[in-house]
Amino acid sequence: MAARIDLNWKWFFGSLALVLSIGLITATASSDAATNAQTQAGWQLLQRGETGLVVAMRHAIAPGTGDPANFKLGDCSTQRNLSAQGRTQAKQIGAEFRNRNIKVARVLSSQWCRCLETAKLINIGKVEPFPSAELVL
Repeated sequence: MAARIDLNWKWFFGSLALVLSIGLITATASSDAATNAQTQAGWQLLQRGETGLVVAMRHAIAPGTGDPANFKLGDCSTQRNLSAQGRTQAKQIGAEFRNRNIKVARVLSSQWCRCLETAKLINIGKVEPFPSAELVL
């Protein structure tokens, strides 16, 4: 029996836009007023503390595209991984969540090493590998 999930799409897309904007600003220090306004609106939405919000994000900076043909999911040495800049980016995103006192109930991550490392470095809760996340990618 499937559970019904009621999702307020305004919140979902606001949260998604927030994360995408955070990534852009962290990576490029953008001064684009529209991007900054969208980011601030997303943070404000999360700071309200309302339940049921979902923040979906991609891993931090991991140079290149895809993984080698012979990669193994459980072996990070065979995958594309975070760069030093990506590690810094993940820590900065986590610091923003903490500085803004945003409460997080659960942290789910794809099983790819770059995703797990991003979630761990954000450091806002226990990271749970979530195999179904690969279906979204």
